Amino acid sequence: MSYLCSQYRIHDVPVGTEKTRNMIERVIQETKLKQIYTAEEKYTVKVSAYTKLTLSTNISLRAAQFLTSSVDTGERQQLENQQQDINNVLKSLDERLTALRERRRHLERRDNELRQKKKELLERENRKRQLESKIKVKYDSLRQLEKDAINLEDERKKANVKIKEINIQKA
Repeated sequence: MSYLCSQYRIHDVPVGTEKTRNMIERVIQETKLKQIYTAEEKYTVKVSAYTKLTLSTNISLRAAQFLTSSVDTGERQQLENQQQDINNVLKSLDERLTALRERRRHLERRDNELRQKKKELLERENRKRQLESKIKVKYDSLRQLEKDAINLEDERKKANVKIKEINIQKA
């Protein structure tokens, strides 16, 4: 709009209604306007330099192509309200999405901590099994050694008996 005002000075051109069109002769004579627009025509007014008579020409205007639709202010207000409501919903959904992302990040961190703890517990369990297995092996070998162990008293008595027998045989 500012372009049209600066280039073509459309803000200086009077625009009339159907009433202006009906009274165009009077408007031309009483005003010193050079151009007048009505709903369907453009009037150009010139004053003859020789006779000082006012000459007017009119040109029929084309049907409007641009800016022809009128705006229903009630509907526009309703649409702006709907847009505001949608923007509010979008904002709340964005906030919710941000909160859910933060919660997901927190849960992933917690999940990683629990996985690490589980791994440590499994390692401890494996270590415990290995130690229990070693203890069992040692216990079994100890039992075997105890079973196979030589009773020192009995062996001493047997050895003394054999020594006496050998001494008796030598004598």
